Amino acid sequence: MNNEIFTIEQKTDLYIVFLLVIFEFVLLISLVPSPCGFFGCCGEDYLFLRENTLRAFYISLVIVILQVIATLAYFRSGTGILGCALWFILLGNIFIPVNLWHDIPEREGYYETFDDQKFYSSLSVGVVRTIYKDKRLIGKTRSEVIEIFGLGREYPYGYYQNIYNTDQNVLSYPIYRKFSELIFIFKDDKVVHYILECDDYG
Repeated sequence: MNNEIFTIEQKTDLYIVFLLVIFEFVLLISLVPSPCGFFGCCGEDYLFLRENTLRAFYISLVIVILQVIATLAYFRSGTGILGCALWFILLGNIFIPVNLWHDIPEREGYYETFDDQKFYSSLSVGVVRTIYKDKRLIGKTRSEVIEIFGLGREYPYGYYQNIYNTDQNVLSYPIYRKFSELIFIFKDDKVVHYILECDDYG
């Protein structure tokens, strides 16, 4: 007499359901808040936020379409525990592209006008995106950067000093309300590179 509660097929379905639930949990945690992850963005995550959000939206949409196809194909042959789990996971994943579509930044204001003849008492992400895109600050002297953005914070940064073979201190500026800093690397007193990094004083 067989006293087993579940058949081999049901045990296999339960195992697959367990793996799918773990996958769903990880997917929801990583994609639902934003493409930056559960804890939000900082640093260069902001530079391509629209592009990254759109990419995450299209990926999640493809996943949902494939899941719809897989679920319908499964239900042609039967239902059961796995079928219910597939519907549950499908409904959960539909929420992801909907949420991401809502979070896609508007085109308007994504890039802000930057004038290197103007003084900026504070920096926004939109201005930094423009600076990164046109590279117009490459070749500026330290004094010219200070004329545009103010004194900033000057300190040694060994990693970039080694990369660009320079002993000159970097100059950094906080990004308004974004917990990030724009860092200028100098060689022969001219900007050779700038980078947007996470920081805790933004």
